Amino acid sequence: MADVSAAPPVRDRRLDRLLRLPDVLDRTGLSTPTIYRRQADGTFPTSVRIGANAVAWYESDINEFVACPFRRCASGGPRDWAGRFS
Repeated sequence: MADVSAAPPVRDRRLDRLLRLPDVLDRTGLSTPTIYRRQADGTFPTSVRIGANAVAWYESDINEFVACPFRRCASGGPRDWAGRFS
């Protein structure tokens, strides 16, 4: 039997709002280059493509990031954002 305890939590995204970059900048206080750098490093929530030239972030992911930007709140230690919410 496979170990399912290591699987990331599955979120119901049907009621989750999508935030565009200006809203994410306003909520986090980070700059655009910092957001994309931290996203590439796995220390910021992953964006989702919503069009040919448009991306957005799930509001719940941004709210969780703002509440605990260094990922130490729930687990006691740092964790990666990479792949957790994609």
